[in-house]
Amino acid sequence: MVDNGFMLDSGLMGDGGLNSESHRSAPSPDWQIEMESFVDLEQYFELFDVSFDSEVLAGRRVAILGWFNKELSCDAEPAVDYHQYQAALRRAYCKAMRGETWLKPVNLCGSCRDCD
Repeated sequence: MVDNGFMLDSGLMGDGGLNSESHRSAPSPDWQIEMESFVDLEQYFELFDVSFDSEVLAGRRVAILGWFNKELSCDAEPAVDYHQYQAALRRAYCKAMRGETWLKPVNLCGSCRDCD
């Protein structure tokens, strides 16, 4: 199924080329086990029923994965609920679409003596 756009934070704003292969009404009871075998980022978007633009995924794959990991680890309690993962993936995709970087600059000055 091709989606023509989606809502920010409960979908995402976008234009043509969006994919939403499956519209699950409820997650499989084994969704966490299923996720362990994933090799492509697209599989996460399909599992969590989040629309995506394949060109955005191709160009911002690392940023999306980085933000997704950061979103999942931000809470004091680890995410275990399907909807927490789904919301984290949507937020990660939005941040990557806006060009936000998930890497913080690392200041290594003072950590070695090579420059002395």
